[in-house]
Amino acid sequence: GMAGISGDGVANQVFSVNGAGSASLAWTVAHGDTYFINIGAPNVITYPAVYTKIEPTTTAVGSPIEFTEATTTRLTYTGTPARFAVVYADVSLSQSSGADRDIRLSIYKNGIIVPAGESIITSVSAKKHQITVSCSVPCVTNDYFEAFVKNDGASGDVTVYAVKLSAHAVLS
Repeated sequence: GMAGISGDGVANQVFSVNGAGSASLAWTVAHGDTYFINIGAPNVITYPAVYTKIEPTTTAVGSPIEFTEATTTRLTYTGTPARFAVVYADVSLSQSSGADRDIRLSIYKNGIIVPAGESIITSVSAKKHQITVSCSVPCVTNDYFEAFVKNDGASGDVTVYAVKLSAHAVLS
């Protein structure tokens, strides 16, 4: 074995030196994905005048590496090395105001909006629209990511028919 390394590692792990004189085996890419799709019984969010978490019961894609894929539209990084993640949310939604509304989608890290992780569309009432957002953000053990939605208009529930939340993180 190599000095300072215990265990044999597994396929797709690499030798990582931390710059402080020690090294470890680490996954090349950590990742997690969770999704929801239900046209017949969508997730209705009562007029989200402020950012509100998109929280239908989600399904884990089921092959995470160093992420947990919660049923609450949350991905949590569980690895030890610091990483740099690309987090992506894709949402199919409608709003019910009777007028056009600006709808925002944002990535949140640890309950706080990621400034570079926000998108906006103008949604025609009662029509389905797709909105996506992605951002690059550093992450360490137990950091978690979620997707939030906001209706900038004076009224209108937001109905979520589909959501996918994914994260792919490389060593930083």
